[in-house]
Amino acid sequence: MESEPRPGRPVTACGDANIFEVLVSLSDDRRKTCEEITTETSMSRTSVFIVQINKLNKKKFPKILWVSHLLTDEQKESRVNFSRNFLRRFQTEQNDFLCWIIIERLGCIPGILKQSGSQPNGETLMSLVQRKFDANKWLSRLCTSSFFI
Repeated sequence: MESEPRPGRPVTACGDANIFEVLVSLSDDRRKTCEEITTETSMSRTSVFIVQINKLNKKKFPKILWVSHLLTDEQKESRVNFSRNFLRRFQTEQNDFLCWIIIERLGCIPGILKQSGSQPNGETLMSLVQRKFDANKWLSRLCTSSFFI
């Protein structure tokens, strides 16, 4: 049974060409907003949003990341392994491990710590973080944030 042709414009927002354009745009940088993709593809903002949510199964997370919900078994296993390693390291290293996370969260690169050794006053960056931040307070913040997604 076929339906009769209907008057008006056909729906093209979710056509293969538009889906491909959005996919290519997101593959370049997955932090792009709908507005940036709209500018690149000349599609409407609503069409871009519909393609991302309905056709590409993407959902917006904090920090403007589009994450696929169709994870492969390998990706799921990788996330579980990462979480187990994280908990294992926390159980053995505790505050030192949390301080490393804080240092990375603040934008410092761990390699710099090895190269620089100490600050001008003789204090290492690790001891500075340990002195300035309460690791237990930061643990609760990190665990409730989207840092590890």
